[in-house]
Amino acid sequence: MLPSELINLSSTSEKKLFETAIIYFDASALLDLYFFSEKTLDEIFKKLLSNLSNRLYVTDQNWFEYNKNKNTVLLKPKASYQNLVTLNGNKKDNDGAHLEKINKSLIELKDKGFEIVNKQAEQFLLKTKKENRHPFIEQSLRDEFEKTIKESFDQFQVSIQSILDNFNETQIRLKTEISDKMDRIQERANKDNLANLLKEYFKVTNITYNFSKMLKIVEEGELRYRNKIPPGYEDEEEKEGIQIYGDLISWKQLLEHANSHKLPAILVSNDVKPDWVSEQRPRIELLKEYYDINNQQFWIFDLPTFIYKLELYGKKPLEASVKEEVDALDKFTIEKQNTFPKVSLEVIEDYLRSEYDNYEILYEAKNSLLCKCIDINDRKKFVHFEKATKSNYTSIINSMRRSLELAEKYGVDVGEYCLIHIAIGKNSAYQIINKHLTRAKARDLFEEYKDFLNLRLAWIDVYNGNLEFIDAENNINL
Repeated sequence: MLPSELINLSSTSEKKLFETAIIYFDASALLDLYFFSEKTLDEIFKKLLSNLSNRLYVTDQNWFEYNKNKNTVLLKPKASYQNLVTLNGNKKDNDGAHLEKINKSLIELKDKGFEIVNKQAEQFLLKTKKENRHPFIEQSLRDEFEKTIKESFDQFQVSIQSILDNFNETQIRLKTEISDKMDRIQERANKDNLANLLKEYFKVTNITYNFSKMLKIVEEGELRYRNKIPPGYEDEEEKEGIQIYGDLISWKQLLEHANSHKLPAILVSNDVKPDWVSEQRPRIELLKEYYDINNQQFWIFDLPTFIYKLELYGKKPLEASVKEEVDALDKFTIEKQNTFPKVSLEVIEDYLRSEYDNYEILYEAKNSLLCKCIDINDRKKFVHFEKATKSNYTSIINSMRRSLELAEKYGVDVGEYCLIHIAIGKNSAYQIINKHLTRAKARDLFEEYKDFLNLRLAWIDVYNGNLEFIDAENNINL
């Protein structure tokens, strides 16, 4: 039985944890340290982490994931700067907001911007030149009109050329600034001072598993994930192969290491999804599993909170500039927790690009996304994606209710809306039709608003990166 005092963290227990606990950083926390400047990193490590000698650890799985992803994290800002100059093949940044596109648009404006006006002026002159037919305009006035159009065109050409010249001068300065920033990012990646600090201050648990052991964990993971037993089941749709069970493998390594030291533990993680944390505390199953190993307390803190707690209990105030960076990471972490899952978003954006000329995101929450889309015929459509978090009938009810609220908020008319409910896998999508939508509450809500919502059911095929719909007709018939 898990003692009640271990379920809720009192101030006394928290202070004891920071004084005695083994502290594990997962890959998300290690990678988010790259968010900080070199100066801030130096202060955090030397002023705060240096006091935790022999208590800082990383599991082998998390160390592997950190090393696998660190170059991507380090160089991601460089790609974002490159995409200010050119598209660079990145579909997610295909919004025209780069210098090459702006330059091309200005040239097209110079070459074709007056084309429509000239054609309209020619038609005007043709329609008004015959004296024996209405409409007729006197030749002198027609000449004046033609002269005005030509002078306007000449002025337009001069003005656009001036704009182009000014833009090219500014573009040179912008490219120089962008290039300098990219060089600094590359230089930091080459040095990678954080990697050296981690090797100096942290120890790896040195608990590795052979392939046979991993397959046993996968077998256990299938049972745990099927019953939503933490940790790691949130990765089931967004990863593949053994990677799906990376969190569980790391958790097993942490437990095995804990069994050897018999001390309380803190896990520092910025990946605080529902398969790790619920209601501002670790999942009860994790607390109990850790307690069963060594009769000690276990807790989870995100990285910004952990830093501030260290500052509090270590009584070593951080500089104001350091606190500003920690606050910025805290804000970023909260935003990340409240945005649509990254892999799902990429699949959805691929779908939108294939179906519509352009789109913009009007509303984004953790599992909800509303987009205003324009098709090739310049017709607008509001497409609302709802990602199910549970495989039960309340999930589809909540999707429909949220859709109705958003439709009212954005003033959507009948025929302009489409709700795409993304189920947890193909089987769950079929279960919605065969079971959930036959329940009285769900059926009544669906029947009342089906013409407005245009409900479609889909699931994400993670292996092919596709959004798959449940039937060829994309219709639901009850």
